[in-house]
Amino acid sequence: MNTNELVSLDDLLNEVSAIVSKYDKQIEESGERFNIFNILGVSSNEVKLHSRLLAELLSPKGSHGMGDKFLKFFLEALPKNEGAEFTQTQGAIVEIEKWLGTIDNEIDKGGYIDLLIRFPDKNEIIIENKIYAGDQEGQLRRYYNYNPKAKLIYLTLDGKEASDFSTKNTHYPYEGENVPYLSLSYMSDVKSWLEKCIMITNDRPIVRETIKQYIYVINHLSGQATNIEMEKEIIKEIVTSGDKVKTALAISESIHEVKKELLKKLAGHIKAKVEFLVNNVDIIITDDFGTKWKGIFFRLKENNNAVSKEFVYFAFLVDFKYCYLEIGHDHNKWVEGKKIASKTNIDFYKEQLKDVGVHWGKIEDTKNAWLGDWVCRYERKMDKWMYEPDFWSQLADDNFTDKVDEIAKDIVRLLETIQLKG
Repeated sequence: MNTNELVSLDDLLNEVSAIVSKYDKQIEESGERFNIFNILGVSSNEVKLHSRLLAELLSPKGSHGMGDKFLKFFLEALPKNEGAEFTQTQGAIVEIEKWLGTIDNEIDKGGYIDLLIRFPDKNEIIIENKIYAGDQEGQLRRYYNYNPKAKLIYLTLDGKEASDFSTKNTHYPYEGENVPYLSLSYMSDVKSWLEKCIMITNDRPIVRETIKQYIYVINHLSGQATNIEMEKEIIKEIVTSGDKVKTALAISESIHEVKKELLKKLAGHIKAKVEFLVNNVDIIITDDFGTKWKGIFFRLKENNNAVSKEFVYFAFLVDFKYCYLEIGHDHNKWVEGKKIASKTNIDFYKEQLKDVGVHWGKIEDTKNAWLGDWVCRYERKMDKWMYEPDFWSQLADDNFTDKVDEIAKDIVRLLETIQLKG
């Protein structure tokens, strides 16, 4: 940028900063930041928040007291009139974590259904609910085999398609053998449905405000603006001149690199803190830390100064989101879609670290879906912090010592557990 463009950049940043400050003050005064789901650290928990809350809203017997109205709205919101066949909504029953039995050797039967809606006329809707977790082998195929006549919905943040790993459609290439399913998204389909539900809850303020807080969570998880009015005012300011538009576009193109640089700083501090707490540790920060699958490896050094084949990995599932902690082993691998790993290791870590899920986040089932022996979604800490408005500014201002201390303490706990196993 030349000097004139720099002046334009400075002016635009000041103008946008003034708008943000105005809305920050309004948010502070209104208490909008008081989001019970974020406070409890469950905003990204598929079962404890999303499946349970959706089930409660969809159930005609739900504590919301709205009967089958929310369920009817949901069916009406399904694209291509897919919900028209479900007419007997009054007596519908909604179940979560429906157990289908032990997964068989062919991985064609068994497992858990996230959400099952059963109607009085025997029609059923099966919802596979995905916030962060990857597809499990044969998952949609198993649900289809449970009831081929059921409406199968694959619900994700962005409405993506299910993988063949889940449908196993390539194993059944003939007509009529593919798993038919409907893709829905939280950021569009669920959000629109919830907004319609809000419109009929004026006489139920607690129900209304709970749904509003849940929409706030969806906006955060899907990367959408939570303050529409502020966004509109910023846009209105930017489009007043070509220079401002050009400057705004230049800023937007730099945000990805800005976040990488800030997380690089965080990684350096985490490395230094763990080295201070643990004498015999080898730490490698991967390039582009903070982006998809990139993270920090922590390995204990053995007596001959060689590094252990077991490691702790602190990383992200996608760019700047969905942080996780993993204990892995160099010998773990995939062979023809099957995980080759030590069951002894998996069972040991599951037992030794069973207490941390309450404080850190969901502990994943690592038997099939993850290569590591133990994986914890770091949603109650790192994920939660990254959704807080001041997190990135704290990184820029070097005001994040408390967060480094917490992360380092948790990583040391995992390293000590590896050492305990011997």
